[in-house]
Amino acid sequence: MRKKVKPVVIINITVCLAAAALLFYFTRLIMDAGCFRVRDIIFKGRSTETFSYLIGKNIFDINLKKEANRLSAFYPNYKKVRLVRIIPDKIYIDFFSREPLARVRLYRDLYVDEESVFFDLPDSRAVLDLPFIYGLDKKIFAIKLGKSYNNPELAGALEIIKEIRQNKALNNFKVKKIDLRPGADTVIFGQLFFPGDNNSRMPGNIQLFSVLEIKMSQENIKLKIGILGSIFNHGKESLKDIKYIDLRFKEPVIKFKNAKK
Repeated sequence: MRKKVKPVVIINITVCLAAAALLFYFTRLIMDAGCFRVRDIIFKGRSTETFSYLIGKNIFDINLKKEANRLSAFYPNYKKVRLVRIIPDKIYIDFFSREPLARVRLYRDLYVDEESVFFDLPDSRAVLDLPFIYGLDKKIFAIKLGKSYNNPELAGALEIIKEIRQNKALNNFKVKKIDLRPGADTVIFGQLFFPGDNNSRMPGNIQLFSVLEIKMSQENIKLKIGILGSIFNHGKESLKDIKYIDLRFKEPVIKFKNAKK
């Protein structure tokens, strides 16, 4: 036989449900109050008109994650977009910019970050000193901004740039161009900077420079950049006389500018 439910239990359940319904009703009533309508958008670097569609909406009805994903897709030059409610009537939008690691010559010049994502710069920051990567225009097609591309040549070029930046022995070497054109190994063109001496008319900080070419394949990049750093460490006095350094072989080959053919 079924056990009869005691009346007191039914009453308690009914009271709890009624209380929950009343709580929900009053919570919704408060949330729907005019003071929780969005009146202001706070953000950095964008026009207020861009987000005017959020004005007047109930601050609790805005799906922050969904809106952030929508804005991220609409603005691929930003790595991430974050929305935060500021009670009672403000929305804060935070844009996290992508940091360009290099410029890439494709159907037009684009920027790329360390995650191999292509994008346009959102502002007029001076980026003329970024390394320029050539030779990918026939290897990467139909570029979609904000998307990461798994291209081995591009990945290798970006690794070269990062390894050179991280190697303290190469602080005076600035990568200007990386050539990845078909039929050739990776060729790096860069500038060597030297501090002016006391007798120089130039300021005492780094001013004098010399162009240097480095040839290498894209295998064991970290090891090869380490070897390049050792060459720089042990041959500081002769660096400005070097025409190119070839790292494609077991032992590095150094060609001097005044060497006979």
